[in-house]
Amino acid sequence: MAIPPKNRHTQIDMFELTGDKSTVLSTKDTQNNKKPQPIGRYGLKPPPSPKVKKVRPTLKSSALQLRAAWKSPWDKYEKIYDLELGGPVAVAVRKVPPIELVHVRAFLKPVAEKALHMFRQLQHHNIIAALDAFTTDEGLFIILEHMPISLDRIVSSPAYPDEQQLAAILGQILNGVAYLSAEGFEHGSLCCSNIFLNTNGEVKIANQECCHLAETTGDPCDLRALSPIVMELMQKYVKEDGAIGIDDLHRWHPNSNAVGFLSATTSATSTVELLKHPLLTSPWRKESLLGLISLAQVCLRGRYKYTPKV
Repeated sequence: MAIPPKNRHTQIDMFELTGDKSTVLSTKDTQNNKKPQPIGRYGLKPPPSPKVKKVRPTLKSSALQLRAAWKSPWDKYEKIYDLELGGPVAVAVRKVPPIELVHVRAFLKPVAEKALHMFRQLQHHNIIAALDAFTTDEGLFIILEHMPISLDRIVSSPAYPDEQQLAAILGQILNGVAYLSAEGFEHGSLCCSNIFLNTNGEVKIANQECCHLAETTGDPCDLRALSPIVMELMQKYVKEDGAIGIDDLHRWHPNSNAVGFLSATTSATSTVELLKHPLLTSPWRKESLLGLISLAQVCLRGRYKYTPKV
């Protein structure tokens, strides 16, 4: 596939990427910071689209201004604990105001340049925001906004979303996918484990380093990835034979908008088509997710009592 012209976006200067085989670096490996090495440029630049509104991160270092400082992230952030959340991350707190929780993700040199480019370029309120970046001779460390749980934690909790809550989740996911598509990208690895939620009810797509230029022909993979995501939200599992459908027709009526939307994910050819579905054109609010998110967080801690709705 042809690569768009080099003069379309600002290119990135980081460090020379060499030899390591693994793609994720433990955050413990940066305690002894060494002199960095210069690297080349990454030239992947799809044309932007004016159709989707871009939202910059709220902190001073917006993604467009993101530069990888040549020092350890632990000079500026204090690590609290390690967490598996769409991959290994360190939960840390900023040492100086504004004091806040963040996630620290580490990338080894073979993937560092592309990762920085993607986190720098892709900006939308339903895409995880990069706030800061650091480099040592071990690799790249990107500071991300704090998103406490992934969608698979909603799936594993005992509560089921109602139709409005389902729309609030899927509407935000589709807004993010629509943005990627408008920018000429597809994620390619969408699943419940790399879609995150915060305590305000916001849903955001993570792991931008997975993004690549969208294929101009063939099935839109991000749209097809929605089918198992919707099934897991609606009934907590996917069918072993790979079939798309809902077994619990008592909870979800066959003629409901939710079941109709699931069916539409198997044939839709664009995000615009799905965003016009009755499930998503009906009023929904992200705040409707606050109860589901709170319960999922409590379930993670292991001590709770939940009484299902009759």
